[in-house]
Amino acid sequence: RFLPLSNAYCPRLRRFAFLASHHLSFPSDALAEGTYAWVSGPTYETPAEGRFLRNAGADVVGMSTVPEVVAAKEEGMNVIVLSLVTNAVVIPEKYRSIKEEVEAEVGFSFSLS
Repeated sequence: RFLPLSNAYCPRLRRFAFLASHHLSFPSDALAEGTYAWVSGPTYETPAEGRFLRNAGADVVGMSTVPEVVAAKEEGMNVIVLSLVTNAVVIPEKYRSIKEEVEAEVGFSFSLS
């Protein structure tokens, strides 16, 4: 399956979702648009993978939605995706290696060779 996915999500359906949210008096932050990244799973991302995906522009990560979207687009369907985000990945802003921690603790640098 090698489909162009630049228009994977139907603008008309996305508009309907935001209008429905407004008509139901949901708070403005009840729905958000973002970039959904796909990983094959079934795993949770490591902190390094989380940083990589965030730096690549991902807002959320999942394991099953993208293959389903590709199959639906292949069949000519209009697609909208609503994802309930249930867990936050804790990604340290800066990675500090154990070597750096030890060097800072003992006040010098060393090599193992």
